[in-house]
Amino acid sequence: MTVDSSGEHEMFKEIINTPEAIKSTISSRIDFDNHKILLGGLKNHIDDILLCRRLIFIGQGSSYNAAVAARIVMEELTQLPCILEVSSHFNDRKPPIFRNDACFFISQSGERPDTIEALLYCRSKSALTIGITNVMGSTLSRLTECGVHMHVGSQFGISATKTYTSTIIVLILIALLMSEDLESKRERRRSIIECLKSLPDVINEILKLNDKLKEYAKVYMTKTSILVMGRGHCVATCYEGALKLKEVSNIHSEAILSGELKHGTLALVDSDMPCIIIATRDHVFEKNLNALQQVDARGGRPLIVCDAGDDRVVMFAKSGCIEVPPVVDCLQSITTIIPIQLLAYHLGVYRDCPIDGTFT
Repeated sequence: MTVDSSGEHEMFKEIINTPEAIKSTISSRIDFDNHKILLGGLKNHIDDILLCRRLIFIGQGSSYNAAVAARIVMEELTQLPCILEVSSHFNDRKPPIFRNDACFFISQSGERPDTIEALLYCRSKSALTIGITNVMGSTLSRLTECGVHMHVGSQFGISATKTYTSTIIVLILIALLMSEDLESKRERRRSIIECLKSLPDVINEILKLNDKLKEYAKVYMTKTSILVMGRGHCVATCYEGALKLKEVSNIHSEAILSGELKHGTLALVDSDMPCIIIATRDHVFEKNLNALQQVDARGGRPLIVCDAGDDRVVMFAKSGCIEVPPVVDCLQSITTIIPIQLLAYHLGVYRDCPIDGTFT
């Protein structure tokens, strides 16, 4: 089964194109037989990156959220502290930057003014600068010392969809490359690489949920606010999902870390407040389950995104359940965002929003 995207908005076409975009991003960059990563743009600088004491990721919007998605596995595999910075706030603060910092600048277009300003500041401090962009020849790719292109084709829609997921994959590839000589990470690297091989097929399975998500969009189209909750590897899905709901469907949406639920947010939860909870299996699943129980106790009626066949979660899904195929934990931020992208898109259509004309 394939989803027909002919005659649809650019955003929808790009969501449907995600499996092909992923194939393009990893094409010729992974030696699946030997579990090796090949990133030509970093080949001459990987030793310098490995000598750095801090990894600093700077971006805005979806680019920043992609860094959130990759942070846990980046720290796990490289054993280096990862600092995430929103470009505009970074420029306001002008924080200390040192020669032994590796600064990664993330921008789909490679032209975001705040990100370029941050890049020039880090260059003035003699830090190593690495670019991650989708546009060859962009300002970002010209001003950084090395980098990686996404290779996903042009983005015509305003909202980042396929470029968001491919940015996460590029960051994970960098983490895999940096940990290539660590014997203690061999099996972990192997499991991630094997899962990357099958990821396009997994995404195709998730896209089959499109009609189901249309029905959920009809339910939520009259709502004025939606909470998106999660933790662990899916924190980024909360941030990016809330962003998509706001910019595409013009519904107020807030990302909530499940671990912070008792610090104010729980007071908003009742049977009338729409909640989307990301509850896939990872190292903090039991803690996330506790948050589900709290929402249930308050009379909440969550729509839950979970692993297919997870009976422990389904019982709490009072508004429905979106089941996605299980994948290795660090790729859950990719499999869980696709349904929310589709939900945001259909909400925008039903609410007559300018899908390809909004700008954040």
